[in-house]
Amino acid sequence: MKTNVSISLTDDERNIIAKRLKGKEVKSMVTRKELSDLVQGFVHGLLDYEPQTETAKVTQIGQRSLPVTAKLQMYLDKRGYDEDHPSRLGFIRGWHSAGK
Repeated sequence: MKTNVSISLTDDERNIIAKRLKGKEVKSMVTRKELSDLVQGFVHGLLDYEPQTETAKVTQIGQRSLPVTAKLQMYLDKRGYDEDHPSRLGFIRGWHSAGK
């Protein structure tokens, strides 16, 4: 199913998202493509979530550290979400959101 979800963001909000995606101070705002990749990764993370049953390594994503279990790493590898993939952050956040 193709969706058309409307999200309204101010320039300040777009700048905050860009900072969190890049993990550092930036002057540019998040683009539609970057936001789309983030949301797509978030949805995939929700769908592929498996409860954590093993020790997780911690990965720095932006300014926040999130655990990446071996199971989560397997799903990241399966989907091709390497360290530089634009949807990696959204996928990991979606995965963690599903578990809460």
